[in-house]
Amino acid sequence: MKSIIISICFLPLFCSSVFCQTTSPKEVDRIIEVYSTGNNVQSIAEMTCTPEAVNRYHDGQLGNAFADTLRKNLHEYKKGNFTISMGQASVNAEVFAYCYQKSGRPMHRVLFADFVGSFLGLNVISAHKIYADSTTNTQLKDAYKLMQFAQIKSGRSNPIYDEMKPLVATKKSIGSTGHGGSFQLSSFDLVEQFNANRMRFSKKYKGKTLTVTGKVSGVYEATKGNAMIRLLGTNKYIDDQGFNDNVEFIISADSSSFNKALEINKNDTVTISGVFQDYGVMGQVELVNCIIQ
Repeated sequence: MKSIIISICFLPLFCSSVFCQTTSPKEVDRIIEVYSTGNNVQSIAEMTCTPEAVNRYHDGQLGNAFADTLRKNLHEYKKGNFTISMGQASVNAEVFAYCYQKSGRPMHRVLFADFVGSFLGLNVISAHKIYADSTTNTQLKDAYKLMQFAQIKSGRSNPIYDEMKPLVATKKSIGSTGHGGSFQLSSFDLVEQFNANRMRFSKKYKGKTLTVTGKVSGVYEATKGNAMIRLLGTNKYIDDQGFNDNVEFIISADSSSFNKALEINKNDTVTISGVFQDYGVMGQVELVNCIIQ
């Protein structure tokens, strides 16, 4: 059986204390199922992942739809078109995850772990190029686990996984607790935790100081002459974003950081500390008493 389409070489698996766990077939199925429920992928999936395409792949015939899709997506990344690469990879991960549910698993488990993991990984490294350290722990772990499973079964390494190595190493410290009950994390991780379980989020962070790094989506005038800065919490396209996809920081007009807020522009990457007391009027994550680092 042919390995993944792009040039592959034998390399030792990379491992960090956070990610170093052997992935079981049951865990592979669970991860892929999570991504199979994306919006508007069914029609694309039914055209892309036909039984004939799966069979051609197993017969060793190159040029099948699976290989072409990944090759084209990776080509955009290598050209530096990271926004295009990120968008394509996000959709493709959902498409191939959906196809796995329809493929008569588990006979195709290694194949789909390889492809879904590759697209998730491509989405992660593309987002990292655009948003600096704003990729999420969950998607990074999922991509790692799927590709790790495929590598162990096939005995080969994946070049997309090799691109992820620096992120896997640095993500060990994401979301760590600082002194006095403070937390340091990215805006992506904060929004991910918030959307996963708001009750748990409140219990963990209410009254705590959060130091958050992310990319600025906008700077606005708030009530009482204060400033409000929003940081992106997702790599969704801007038209698909809602209030819950950003983190809001309120900076008092008499704060030493107010003048700094005047100098910040959209798309800047900044670090801001603030206290989480309650949600904003639209239910979004809002921090108060904020200081720009």
